[in-house]
Amino acid sequence: MATRLRRLTNGDTVDIPSGVTLDISASTLTPPATMPASSGVNLTALNADNISSGTLATARMAAGTVVQVVGSNVSGGNVDIASTTYTDTGATVTITPQLATSKIIVFARGVYTIQASTGDVSGGMKLMRNVDGGSFTALVGPMADTTGPYEIRLELASGPNINGLTGYYNYVFYDDPDTTTACIYKLQASVYSTANSQQIRFGNSGGGGGAQSQQMVVMEVNSDS
Repeated sequence: MATRLRRLTNGDTVDIPSGVTLDISASTLTPPATMPASSGVNLTALNADNISSGTLATARMAAGTVVQVVGSNVSGGNVDIASTTYTDTGATVTITPQLATSKIIVFARGVYTIQASTGDVSGGMKLMRNVDGGSFTALVGPMADTTGPYEIRLELASGPNINGLTGYYNYVFYDDPDTTTACIYKLQASVYSTANSQQIRFGNSGGGGGAQSQQMVVMEVNSDS
């Protein structure tokens, strides 16, 4: 049996007993501009299409959502490395994850020239990471033996007038730093030996008359684990 409510006036309170249904299908409900504070309200059925303003909290983003992207280009000309100690190439980027569960995808690209006066020349690169000002650790290392890296190699036969090789490097790495503090990523390189003026040059390939700058991009991706 339906019961009609008496006409209400401003300030009146209506208590709806448990098990009773309030049917307003034939009426118009106009809520106030500012809803009063409520406790235990269930809004799990709220349609996201009806949210027209505001910012969705990062923690509510679906897994796989890109949270932020940070990029960095190297400037300042060539970086020449002629040491068997790993040395910065100049490529570096910093990102501060918004969620500790986020994954970081690291992209790096650039041009290098490896060269020597005579004989063979070899070298290699490392992808390094620093978390919250701590020490750098290697995430990716080159093929190497107890003497040094030989991931990049040019074997020079006697006679031909060839003493260098220019190439292009690309790195992609999936990282799980498990932190919300600053993470610094950078590239380092080393030659296999200092004999015969071995050297790796980054930045300007010297070809085509234009500088080929190194670039690093890091992408924070939301994850549920």
